[in-house]
Amino acid sequence: MRDRSHDLCLLGQPVVRASDTGRTVRFGRNKAIGLLALLATRPKRPILRQEIAGFLWSESSEPAARTSLRQVVHTIRAELGPEALVSVDENTLAIDPDLLRADVSAFTEYAASAGIADLELAAALYRGPFLDGFDLNDDAFDTWLIAERRHLEAQALSVLGRLTDHYRRASRIEDALNSADLALRIDPLQEDIHRQIIELHVASGALCEARKHAEHCRDLIRSELGVDPEPDTFRALDDPSLVHPPAPRSARSVHQTIRHVTAGDGTSIACGIIGHGPTLLKTPNWMTHLAFEEHSPVWRHFLEFFSEAHRFVRYDQRGNGLSDWDCPDISFDSFRIDLDAVVDAIVDEPAVVLGISQGAPIAVDLAVRRPERVRGLILLGGFVTGMARRGDDAREASEAVDRLIRFGWGRDNPSLRMLYTSSLIPGGSKRQMDWYNEMMRIGTSPENAVRIRHALSHIDISDLLAQVRVPTLVCHAIGDRISPLAEGERLAREIPNARLVPLDSDNHIPLENERAWTTFSMEARHFLGSGLHPSTHGRRNVKASS
Repeated sequence: MRDRSHDLCLLGQPVVRASDTGRTVRFGRNKAIGLLALLATRPKRPILRQEIAGFLWSESSEPAARTSLRQVVHTIRAELGPEALVSVDENTLAIDPDLLRADVSAFTEYAASAGIADLELAAALYRGPFLDGFDLNDDAFDTWLIAERRHLEAQALSVLGRLTDHYRRASRIEDALNSADLALRIDPLQEDIHRQIIELHVASGALCEARKHAEHCRDLIRSELGVDPEPDTFRALDDPSLVHPPAPRSARSVHQTIRHVTAGDGTSIACGIIGHGPTLLKTPNWMTHLAFEEHSPVWRHFLEFFSEAHRFVRYDQRGNGLSDWDCPDISFDSFRIDLDAVVDAIVDEPAVVLGISQGAPIAVDLAVRRPERVRGLILLGGFVTGMARRGDDAREASEAVDRLIRFGWGRDNPSLRMLYTSSLIPGGSKRQMDWYNEMMRIGTSPENAVRIRHALSHIDISDLLAQVRVPTLVCHAIGDRISPLAEGERLAREIPNARLVPLDSDNHIPLENERAWTTFSMEARHFLGSGLHPSTHGRRNVKASS
């Protein structure tokens, strides 16, 4: 069994976390972070121990430096596992990229891409200066650190500049302003960026904001450099006709084909298919509506992302959306029947299954029952046991919600549905919350909402977890109010070959403009690429030595 993997967060203040639990690792030695940082910036080749010792202990004798290096290597292996640092021979060291995932390595890879999605991932990874606030008081290391930090800052500025240009051409003014603002945080004195921000404000008709930023720019340049900004910086204010107003933004077209399949008990199940490529199957979450979700401010980014390179298959569970509302049974067993019908009729190859919220236990169940049809699992905000199985207090709360649903679900007053929405997406905008409220109103009847909730609240897949035999990515919001983080931690802990990625959010559903979505989409992209291989795939023939 391989060592547990860890994330090396070196952009911004350095942090090392266990990938599955998010636990912060503390070494007690600053030189341990220095060594990991040095190795992480050269991920494709081992480094001579003599060179490392010269960087970290430049003022010590060679024997003393090598002794100190052995001690730090021992400390790192004691905390991260004996395979975390590897040696091709006794004179070199390297990190195992499968066990130590460094953000700086991923950032460099994404920053070199021409694709906008990759550039967005690079921008999200750049949390701040390389090893921000870190200092070893060693001249050789500090000289290297300054040069490396400047190099990465230049890459980040290039990424943000390309994103700003792209967003501007795509008439995504708000996104362009956000990218330009991030670039100014790296280098506040870049007049070209100030000019772009002024022009973006003018293009959107926000002349007051443009003038305000121009004053800020003028004061800053005078204060820091003792000169006035170049006249071109303010040309958009002098002649707004030079700046073309943005054209209306058009999102990437999502063409959905809707088909109906018949479950074993005769219930009609509506399926939506978007995109082309390997099949990615999504099991239903709480309340879905294939047609209404096409232009949803809550789900649209999911549809666009997962259909980019895949045949993205979704379906409305029985009792809601475009599937039959009048059905004889709504239970976990009936959810199995629905999924089997979809798999047999529409999914013609082993697929990755995306399970969000209640979809997670349904996906796990499929992976155990029909392992030949599942290549991997992506579980977001999932749970092992429903509310009725989490103790007396949770069961009583669940029963109280059932009574409220029977009373007021379908009424025009959305206050009851708002209880759900504010728990699902507490960070949502009014538009997003209004959309979700309306979707629940039109998506099912009060009777069916109670039947669905009752079935979900009694789910318990505890006995299935250890039987899963496919790679599994578990992502879960730290502040999730619908499904506690402990449920995601249990999924990752008890499913073999599973990895937990905690998301810094309170939203059960990651929203498009929050960091949690960027993290989730980045992890999902990696998983759908190389992450589906077994953890030993590509393992080098190396030995661990100190």
